[in-house]
Amino acid sequence: MHYPLGRRRLSPENETKVRADVRWAIERASRYLPGNTVCFPRGLAAQAMCRRRGIDTVLYYGAKVLEGCGLQAHVWVGEGPNAVVGFENSADYHILARFPA
Repeated sequence: MHYPLGRRRLSPENETKVRADVRWAIERASRYLPGNTVCFPRGLAAQAMCRRRGIDTVLYYGAKVLEGCGLQAHVWVGEGPNAVVGFENSADYHILARFPA
């Protein structure tokens, strides 16, 4: 795992709180941004915010085929059971890539 210089590993309780705070901040900020903030910029912001606070996350990029609509992509961020954003329907998507790999 990568931790920014000078950062100590957070306790599990603090990591859970930080993830919840990041999730709240992303949702709150998206209300005030112009247009519709979709999963990709939300995922990038969530991963950057978590890493800045010393929490490793994985950004997943997935896709599924919708009948009559074609291919639909989705991005979600988390590590294992520790969801940050976009996990609500992530099980429906086939993982194409993850960052970091």
